[in-house]
Amino acid sequence: MAIKYLFTDMDGTLLDERHQVSDRTRRVIARLKEKGVEVVLCSARPPAAMVDIARDAGASSRMICCAGAVICDGEDILESVHVPIQVARRVREAVRDTAVSLNLYLDFHWYVQEPDEWSLSEAAIVGFLPERANLEELLDEWEQQGVCANKLLLISSDEEIQAIFPAVEKAVDGQAQVTLSKANYLEILPNDVDKGSAARDFCILRGIRREETAAAGDQDVDVSLLKGAGISIAMENGSELAKAAAQHIAPPNNQDGLAQVLEELFLS
Repeated sequence: MAIKYLFTDMDGTLLDERHQVSDRTRRVIARLKEKGVEVVLCSARPPAAMVDIARDAGASSRMICCAGAVICDGEDILESVHVPIQVARRVREAVRDTAVSLNLYLDFHWYVQEPDEWSLSEAAIVGFLPERANLEELLDEWEQQGVCANKLLLISSDEEIQAIFPAVEKAVDGQAQVTLSKANYLEILPNDVDKGSAARDFCILRGIRREETAAAGDQDVDVSLLKGAGISIAMENGSELAKAAAQHIAPPNNQDGLAQVLEELFLS
């Protein structure tokens, strides 16, 4: 059965080591579109870090962002799910006076207390800068408005993230998800949302069966996406959990691995 949708992660999967779309990948996406396949980007990134790449890649304007907490069509937010405000407050306390960079995302906005080496490094990857904000005042404003962040991102060294993990889990207390998107990127996301559930809902609304979908990813946060697709592809450079969840293993992203496998599976 021919696939109608390809749901793909970005960093470590679709993008090369420079976090860019290669010419070969761009050509493969164009050929898939000719065959009637819609390529949907699914990332832990916020929408503002995805729109330009979707255009450059020739992918769909419809995107699954913040690991499923936000769904948008270009610059229009279609769905936005929030972490509980008290979770954000407790995580803020858990990382206070540590070397961990706390980043809060809401729709097209990215907030930090002050830019640091970690947030600036992330800004170089995603192509835009965070906004400075007094996070205590911001959380107060959000509580009054009845909203909160779509996700919290903690960035530091691998060792620091591993050390802070238990305190963050305690702070979250089961009221949100705690997951790694990279060894030094710890994500706090709303319960009951993930890339896989967002992709499933996306297909249900369009009458697309699981067997008509493919998915690609490289990290733990991609496991639900891989398990929910008819055909699943993990990257050789990915986590062990991601590779265990996939039917196919692609060469590394810095070798156009995803493009290679897509050519073999759907374009040969």
